Amino acid sequence: MRRAGLESPRIVHRLSEARTAEENLQSPRIDFIGEDFTYTLPERTAKALPGADPVDRIFVGEGYMSGDELIDEPMDFSPKNHFPLADLQRGLCMLVRPDVDCGSAGFELENVDREVMLEAMSQYPRESVNPIYDAEEYPDTYVKDLLPGLERVIPKERLRIYNKTGQAYGFSIENAWVVDTETGQGFFLAATLYTNRDGILNDDEYEYEEIALPFLADLGEAVARKLWQR
Repeated sequence: MRRAGLESPRIVHRLSEARTAEENLQSPRIDFIGEDFTYTLPERTAKALPGADPVDRIFVGEGYMSGDELIDEPMDFSPKNHFPLADLQRGLCMLVRPDVDCGSAGFELENVDREVMLEAMSQYPRESVNPIYDAEEYPDTYVKDLLPGLERVIPKERLRIYNKTGQAYGFSIENAWVVDTETGQGFFLAATLYTNRDGILNDDEYEYEEIALPFLADLGEAVARKLWQR
């Protein structure tokens, strides 16, 4: 990311695994095995990043669950991964539109590698051949948070959405490049919102379905109508 010109992101810990700062610097040996090749990444230890710069609003919520215990104070996000929304959108721009000036050097990717990424980011679950997804459990709107609103503007068959969403601690994030394949017109849209009515983190009581997803759908509709129906 530094070579691409993204200076702000900090990736310092794995997801869904409790590890110390020192353990998060360590990577195990990884063997890639194909039909006609084997490639090994040896075990390694990364250098620690410098301390994080101060960030406003780094304490979130009124309390949080730690196991079965309620900690009656805001959660401190300063030691966690950090990726500003503007950099998320710039990174997406560099990936999907390397022909556009996104503000910095961009990623050093061969076309074939870029195509693998674009296919993965734009596929609907039903289009995946490995793995195969149950269409009832994973409809086209799964991790395509703008799609329900975009469909109110133009038919889904004309849409291609290259995106990455996220949900954690009550935050919902959408970062997308939306294209009308019939006209070739497209737009970038990145948004994040926080829905946590009770103020407690890690209790799995967030208003994703009631507030966040409907909001993102309406946002997608509003932007598409503004840009595509002039």
